[in-house]
Amino acid sequence: IRALNDGTLLCSYSARISSGNFTDSSGVFISENNGASWIDRSAAGMRYYTKDVVVDPCDPAQQRWYAGVWGEWGYSSGLGGLYQTTNRGVSWTRITTNLNAVESCAILPGASNTLFVTTEAQGLWICANRLAPAPVFEEVAGYPFRFPTRVFSNPWNANEVWVTSYGNGMRMSWLSEPAPAITSADLSSNGACRLEMSAESGQKIVMRVSDDLALWRNAATNFVLDRQVSFDDSNETAPLRRFYSAEIGP
Repeated sequence: IRALNDGTLLCSYSARISSGNFTDSSGVFISENNGASWIDRSAAGMRYYTKDVVVDPCDPAQQRWYAGVWGEWGYSSGLGGLYQTTNRGVSWTRITTNLNAVESCAILPGASNTLFVTTEAQGLWICANRLAPAPVFEEVAGYPFRFPTRVFSNPWNANEVWVTSYGNGMRMSWLSEPAPAITSADLSSNGACRLEMSAESGQKIVMRVSDDLALWRNAATNFVLDRQVSFDDSNETAPLRRFYSAEIGP
């Protein structure tokens, strides 16, 4: 249950089954009298299996909501997807065409025009133009599990995206993956060089080496565990000058 700024209570109510089929009881509801009675604000396609309702955090009037709907079988079949209203549920539009069962969605502070969508069996999806007349949704190829449930932003780092799931734990990524940085280079008496790099935990870092800035070779690959990683170039026959580059790996 969500309390809106004007005191209206907003909630979604999920599916019920009677006599082997979904009942006409699910959807999105509001109360304007502190829960004493409720008003149905559901579209026809939301009445059998609505999973969540999300208020647009970028809309100060709180007119725009999103509803995640499943289209499983029986009366709910074919009705799944992400629905949007811009008038507090007076009317709704299904804004996805290829998602069968939407669990929820999220708009993160670091990307206000971007919408993350979680699904039951089709993985994690993203829309980079959610306010467009015809928003485009694409699957997030790097997310490896079929059933994410919720997406959150780190309140201390708006660039971090956290995803919970039904059966695959929590995963973290970035809105914009930060580049690694070489923080120090120490040359020993025998010509070996130790480089220290800073990067984000979980990143895959490829260290590249060149003798002339024209030809580069991959020298090492490291996965960062604690935001620091070292690289030792122990080639004692190296030329007087050598160049190094730390890059994000695929």
